Amino acid sequence: MIWRYIVVALAGLAATQGEQADSGTAKATAISNVGHTQTAPDVILRMSHTTATRNVQRVIKMTGLGGIAVNGGKAAFVPAAYSCKHATPSTQLSTEGSGMFLIDQLPGLMKICYQAPGKTDSVEQTHVKLTLYELKTVRADLITEIFPKKVHVNVLSDIKFPGAEAGDIAFFVREGSGEDCTSAKATTNVGSGHNLFTLTSIGTYKLCYKILGAQESAMQTRVSLEVIAQGALTLDMLDAWKSKQGELACSPLQKVSHCGVYNLQPDCENTYQVMSGRGYKCHWDHDVFPARCKTDVNTLDKPVICRAGSCGGGPDMCWIGPH
Repeated sequence: MIWRYIVVALAGLAATQGEQADSGTAKATAISNVGHTQTAPDVILRMSHTTATRNVQRVIKMTGLGGIAVNGGKAAFVPAAYSCKHATPSTQLSTEGSGMFLIDQLPGLMKICYQAPGKTDSVEQTHVKLTLYELKTVRADLITEIFPKKVHVNVLSDIKFPGAEAGDIAFFVREGSGEDCTSAKATTNVGSGHNLFTLTSIGTYKLCYKILGAQESAMQTRVSLEVIAQGALTLDMLDAWKSKQGELACSPLQKVSHCGVYNLQPDCENTYQVMSGRGYKCHWDHDVFPARCKTDVNTLDKPVICRAGSCGGGPDMCWIGPH
C-alpha cells in the first residue's frame, strides 16, 4: 500500500512539473511574438506621387520591396516634425496599395504614418516623404515672353519660357479650334525654361500655362505663337538675342551684378544690371514694404534699357545692337 501512494505522488509531481514546463513554453512563445505585433518602418518604400496640394484629393499608390503593392492597411500624412505615435492612420489602402488622400495641413514636408492590417499602432515609414503645396491660381499675364514666337508646322521646335520655375507645364491651343485651357491636352514640363513642341496645324496658338500647386491652367494674354508653313527660317525664329533698341546712355551709371544688392544703399537709381547682353536701369519698387531696388528684364520700355555699347567693360558688357 505504501508503494502505491509513493507511485501516485510521483505521478502527481511529474504532472505538476509538466504543466509548469508548458506554462513556461507558452510565456516564451508570447514574448517571442512581441516583436511581430508592431508595424515595420519599411513597409512602404515608394509612392506614386511625392507632391500633393493642400485640401485637394489625390490618389497615391504605395509599393514595398520589389515594387510590390502594399496590401491594405491604413495611412495618414502628418508634418515631418510630428510624431506618428500621436497620429491615427485613417485612409484605407486597397489591396493594390492605393488610397485617396485629402491633406489639410500647412504646406511643407510631410511624413507618412502607416498601420499594417490587423494592427493598432501608427509607425513612420522612413523611406518616403511628400511635399505639400498650397493651392495656387495662375494669373493670365504671368508669362510675358516666349521664344521663338513663330515656328513651322509639323516641325519639332524648342520653345523657351524665360522665368519658368520647376513644376511649370504648358500646352498650346489653336485659335478658332473651339478648344480652351480646360480641354484635355497632353502637357509638357517647361520647368527647365524650355522644351520641345510640335504643332500640327497652321494658325495662331494661345498658351495655356500651369504652375506647381495650381489645379487649372490659365490662358496667357500677353503671348501667342504663330505656326506657319514649312519654308525658310526668318530672323525672329532664330535670334534669341534680338535688340530691344534701348535709348538710355548707361556709361555714367554704375554696373552691379544685381539691382537687389543696393537695397540698403541710397543710389539705386544710379545703377544698372546686365542680363543676356542687355542693360537695364535699376529703380525703387515702392509697391512693397520695405521698398526694394529692382529692375524688369522683360520690359520693352526703351528709356530704361541701355544703348548698345554704353555699358562699359572690355569687351563691352552691353553688346546687343540693332539688326
